[in-house]
Amino acid sequence: MKPSRNVLIISLTSAIPTFFSASWIVYLPLILSKLGIPIITIGLIYGITSLLPSLLSYPLAYVVKSLGAKKGIIIGGIIRSSSIFLIYTFSPPLVITGFLMDMGIGYPLSNISRQSLIMREKMRGTNLGWFMTIAGTSAFFAPLLGAESDISRFLILLTGVSSLLASVVRALLLKEAEVKEKVIKIDTNSLITSLIFASFSLFITTDSYIIPLFSSRYLTLDELGVMFSLRILGENSLAFLFGHIIDKIGNLKAFILSVIGSVTFMLLFSLSSSLLSLIYFTIWVLFSSMGGIASQTLFYDLNRGRFEIAYGLLLLVSGVLSLPSSYLDALMLSFYPVLPFIIQAVASIIGLVFLLMKPK
Repeated sequence: MKPSRNVLIISLTSAIPTFFSASWIVYLPLILSKLGIPIITIGLIYGITSLLPSLLSYPLAYVVKSLGAKKGIIIGGIIRSSSIFLIYTFSPPLVITGFLMDMGIGYPLSNISRQSLIMREKMRGTNLGWFMTIAGTSAFFAPLLGAESDISRFLILLTGVSSLLASVVRALLLKEAEVKEKVIKIDTNSLITSLIFASFSLFITTDSYIIPLFSSRYLTLDELGVMFSLRILGENSLAFLFGHIIDKIGNLKAFILSVIGSVTFMLLFSLSSSLLSLIYFTIWVLFSSMGGIASQTLFYDLNRGRFEIAYGLLLLVSGVLSLPSSYLDALMLSFYPVLPFIIQAVASIIGLVFLLMKPK
């Protein structure tokens, strides 16, 4: 159950930037709102930050395939740190530019590269789970720190600095074996698979931008800090165990269980308007954590020999669909806040049915 050398390096170098990032990134919709940006515009910004990386993910996947995952994760880290320095200014145009640059280029390049490195390891579920546990659990108290500091800009600065240092360490320590593998072109099967997997996060996920806006109707900023800390703990603390279980029972069985559990507790969360929602939210996060690992290993199995390119296609499809869905989320939140959760539940069930009906 131990992580590989590369996964351990990636995990440890991600821990500190993740901690500082988690102290303010969950509050970014509130920051944008305080800067005078309307909720509908915030929804449009988040839609663009989903569309932009998706449009670029497909060509970036070829970049990763060509340059190698190690170079990709280093370059991506440098871009991300630069964009965070722009957000640090708290100037509305620069904040938006930095956010778009981070999510549009830095994140997808880093994400595809990291996934490529991890998925080439043996015991993929276990290694992915260890990455989430080591890199993410350290950020458990970060949202509370952000709330107590009234979302201090200094935390944003520390995020940029630590991200830049992490890129340097990775450049020195990461090792990437040469992989002689012919690039297989995307076919109809990959497109169908991408559409199916995109349905599971079409409208709502545990880190959707509308979650803080939805919950701020009845929770204080400190209580939101507790909720986001619980999210980080739930997503990461047991991920190594979920990964091991997935490797043992199979990713398809684990994914089915996670979808059913996620849908159930997501709906309970949406219907609760008290501190009880924190319990439902935490259980939803736990199922989502297992589902995230299971879906990625399952997606890899369904796209062997073309994972990077197929993963780029998945991000493209998800982003194209997210632009209208993010905007619709904002509209529905204004008129009937529970509706986005109901629609996501229906989309997840339909996606699961199509996945099970899909020829192996």
